[in-house]
Amino acid sequence: MDAQPRQISFTGTGVRRIRVLEEDIGLGEGLPESGLLEAQRLLTAPAVELAPGPWRFETDPPPGPAALGLIVVDGLVGRSQIIGKISSVEFLAPGDVVRPWTYGSEQISALPVSAAWEVFRTSTVALLDDDFARRAAQWPEVAAVVVERVVARSRSLAFALAVRQLVRVDERVLLTLWYLADRWGRMRPGGGTLPLPELSHEVLGRMVSARRPSVTTALGRLRERGLVERQSDGSWILHGDPPADIEQLRVGPDEDGLEEIDAPTSIGESGS
Repeated sequence: MDAQPRQISFTGTGVRRIRVLEEDIGLGEGLPESGLLEAQRLLTAPAVELAPGPWRFETDPPPGPAALGLIVVDGLVGRSQIIGKISSVEFLAPGDVVRPWTYGSEQISALPVSAAWEVFRTSTVALLDDDFARRAAQWPEVAAVVVERVVARSRSLAFALAVRQLVRVDERVLLTLWYLADRWGRMRPGGGTLPLPELSHEVLGRMVSARRPSVTTALGRLRERGLVERQSDGSWILHGDPPADIEQLRVGPDEDGLEEIDAPTSIGESGS
């Protein structure tokens, strides 16, 4: 039986107040030095640590109308967009801001649309609540960074949509791995490393809109061509340079039937 999602609560035990700008230095980068120390002292927020597994990201109690959202302080969180029995997933990393109580299409769509949240590794999230928003109003640079991150997330989702227009699964996988390496990995001469053991074949399939067996076949082809390698600890090694244009994604003829598009992985499909 699948584990039931746990509810995030910012009351009771397990909640601590953090100085948000000390935990997330980037939020205060636009502040003059004269105001930074005061902002670090005053801009606090309740934070909780989340164990790996499914979670309900609607907070208990519900936040006030001025709350900016939840910010990922550390760890790795996944948000799945579900339509019927199929889903796609995005990774959320430290600094990402979400507003799970704003449902959008889940409230108005006639389709069976929903969202699910999973903590992939132990994570900390903080609630940028009404009190934080009121205090932050005297430093508009902080709110500007929050907006910038929301825009960056929307652009990341737009990139994922564009990648799914590629017909070949191996091309989608290769481009996605390089894109993830830009944020979560480390670039080095001749390639890059991506320390994301949570990125299983099943999760990668949900990212690129492909079935898990097709992703496994695609990774086998990329490995044979010396482009991708997976280490024993689950991290990924990318060889060569990032593709400079779409034509560089051509990795050979479609001998394995990898021309598969708009065929996302079903929920619950097992994989490595």
